[in-house]
Amino acid sequence: MAKILRTRDMVLEKDQIKSNLAKIAANSTITNHSSNKTYPIPRLKENCEYIYLVYSLLCDHLKMNITIHP
Repeated sequence: MAKILRTRDMVLEKDQIKSNLAKIAANSTITNHSSNKTYPIPRLKENCEYIYLVYSLLCDHLKMNITIHP
């Protein structure tokens, strides 16, 4: 069963990321056939929707001459 890690609102140090990736890799199993559950498409769609939302919001603020802090 694939685990989904939600990284939104998480701040990790470089060592913590390496440790988490090592744990995930150690628990991974190798199969001869791929599974639709492992495809990143749903996550990519979610990320694209979020990026588009932020892009639209920034464009709207620029049109209204609202200052955007970097």
